[in-house]
Amino acid sequence: MIAAISPADINYDETLSTLRYADRAKQIVCKAVVNRDTNAKLIRELKKKYKNYVIFLKAEALKCKK
Repeated sequence: MIAAISPADINYDETLSTLRYADRAKQIVCKAVVNRDTNAKLIRELKKKYKNYVIFLKAEALKCKK
């Protein structure tokens, strides 16, 4: 951030206010967070369970054929 300040005595209050604002703005930390959709997570988990169940059933079908 660039803070424009004035060396003139008449602008002392304005300069001080600007410097305080710049100091507060410097301390701001932004942490990005990915929004997670709970329904999408549930769907992924169910698809994984379904896939594993299909593999299990195919293996059981092969056992029955022997």
